Amino acid sequence: MPRIAFPKIMKSPPREISEMEGRLPYRPSIAPRRTAPVLPAIRLQNIWRHFKLLRSGVVILSLLLTSCATPPLPEESEPVVALMAQRLQLAHDIAWAKWAGGFPVRDPARETAVLEKLILQGEAAGIDEVLVSHFVRAQIEASCLEQEAWMEKWRKGTPPPAGEPPTLDSLRKQIDRLSSLLIAEWAAAITTPRAAAKQHLLKSVTNPRSATVAASGFFNAQP
Repeated sequence: MPRIAFPKIMKSPPREISEMEGRLPYRPSIAPRRTAPVLPAIRLQNIWRHFKLLRSGVVILSLLLTSCATPPLPEESEPVVALMAQRLQLAHDIAWAKWAGGFPVRDPARETAVLEKLILQGEAAGIDEVLVSHFVRAQIEASCLEQEAWMEKWRKGTPPPAGEPPTLDSLRKQIDRLSSLLIAEWAAAITTPRAAAKQHLLKSVTNPRSATVAASGFFNAQP
């Protein structure tokens, strides 16, 4: 039987798929890495110079605004504020004496005795007991804040003054003398602006809150 020859089926080569047909697999493009621009040294110097000028201007402006917002200290208030500053400055030596002797800052019996004595002095000058009590308590609290601030510095490593501190008895006599003069002057300047008094007292304290508390003893409509 004759063999039947079947025609061979020729396989055509694979057709290349064009990109236009949209059949190619997605190949994300790799974006080149962006580097930060390098500023010339001269330009950096100019930027820094302008920044310093701007910072100086802000500081000056804030000082001007503060001075404008703070009322001036009346002339009749200068003596009482000066005595308050002296009393606050004595807190350093009082803290030193208590630190050396191991005494606490607060002494309730002593504070009560000072308060009662000055209330009697104020009443003799015709000042209401409530006003005197408020003012004296503010001065006592401010002094204690100063003493605590100094002791905190010494606890953190700042060395206390060298030598022997004054005795507490001698320091308390100075406090009593200043407090007596303070009440006499305060009677003529009860309405001292607190903000003005605070600004003057800030020069004499190590803890800014001490100045705020001391100035809060004045009674007036201004803060």
